[in-house]
Amino acid sequence: MKQHTWQLVLLVVVALIVAACSNTPTTTDVPASAEETDPAQADGAEDQAEEETDPAQADGAEDQAEVAVTTDEVTTDSSEGTTTDTESAMTGDGNPQACVDDYDSSVDYFPDKVTAEYSRQWQVEYANNYKVVTVTTRVALNHEATTNVVENTYVLVQCGTPAPELTDGFADAVVIEIPTQRIVDGEDSLFGSFELLQVADSLVAYAEFPISEEESPYLPTVYERMDSDGIPAVGYSEVNLELLAELEPDLYIKPEGDEGMFQQIRNLGIPIVFYNPYFEEPLGSAEQGKFLSLFFNQEAIANEHFTGVESRYEELRAKADQVEDRPRVLLGAMSPGRDFGTRQNDYYEAMLVRDAGGERVLDLPGYEFETIAWETVVDQGSDADFWFHLAFRPQQQNAAEFVEADPRAESIQALSAGNAFHRYGPRGQDYSHGGQINPDMVLADLISILHPDLMPDYELVFLQPIVVE
Repeated sequence: MKQHTWQLVLLVVVALIVAACSNTPTTTDVPASAEETDPAQADGAEDQAEEETDPAQADGAEDQAEVAVTTDEVTTDSSEGTTTDTESAMTGDGNPQACVDDYDSSVDYFPDKVTAEYSRQWQVEYANNYKVVTVTTRVALNHEATTNVVENTYVLVQCGTPAPELTDGFADAVVIEIPTQRIVDGEDSLFGSFELLQVADSLVAYAEFPISEEESPYLPTVYERMDSDGIPAVGYSEVNLELLAELEPDLYIKPEGDEGMFQQIRNLGIPIVFYNPYFEEPLGSAEQGKFLSLFFNQEAIANEHFTGVESRYEELRAKADQVEDRPRVLLGAMSPGRDFGTRQNDYYEAMLVRDAGGERVLDLPGYEFETIAWETVVDQGSDADFWFHLAFRPQQQNAAEFVEADPRAESIQALSAGNAFHRYGPRGQDYSHGGQINPDMVLADLISILHPDLMPDYELVFLQPIVVE
């Protein structure tokens, strides 16, 4: 009997032990959150900071919380526990990279913001779920000088949230849903910004001038869209409206053209965004990255890039400002048998010349293109110390070819002295893309030419000497 009692007790003890073990929670290794990641691993990696997730795949999807914006300053805060639908569209503490599933009117969906500090053309105001962008620009045909100043207002509404009621001064505003998925660059002027913001996949067409293999190392994803993906050209002055309609872009960026063409595009239901980075001062041109970021919620990347450009530009300008001798510079392009095309004093290149410690020989107030008589060029600029030839794609490669094409070029002393330069340099036509968004690099080129003692052993990036043979 005692033996049976002890056996019974033993069975009860074993049962209690088994029950206790089955209720003990098991442990697994928990992946480190973004907060626990070593920030040093991301420091300075601007071109690797964004995860390459197609925003269209994440549209409305709760499980896409890790779609990425990115600079080393943006981290994911996982300390709050469960992620809500609203948070799932966000990039850490940054701006949403997809549609919002569960709209909350109290949430600021754009914690990363940009401001236009130097731009002459645009300003932005932020609300919790939309941005009001005002663009004031001069709309001309084929770069002609114009007094046709046009102001447009765009209301950029976060996808998955309600658009505001357009009242008061916003009745004519154009409403665009963001992040943008499909865009046409009708001026071929923003390729550098598409590359910077890592949004080239959204580029569904361009105007007329494709990226060549020569520029491809500096604009690789834009080049891939044109070369491998085969996105089409819709035309520059004459737009292929049928093709544009087939592409169904979310917006079409174009700073110049005639109103008849613009109205036909509007009739297709395609919003037109008027903006021209070429009409900006140097640091205003660099803010094109900020402008484009508004349509993709990529303000964090744009801010980080601009901060670096501004700092380097100001440092270089201060260095050049110390010089006493300021070489005289002729600025502009000649076309055989025609007058001289140049830039007014507050245009991009003219300001770069001043900031590089040079003095331009033609005093032309304003910030547009201007054509002047060849006799004026000879009278005021033939004895200039340097000539910066501004043809988009120069047809002449050396001084002899310039004189052969137009004998008047022989009167420009800087050409025969080997002090003439054009902007189709080591990086091909990337001056018009990478140079516009990185004016600090163009400024360094100019300083090294005008004041080589300030930049010893410097190698030109964008500019190229016109060889004397």
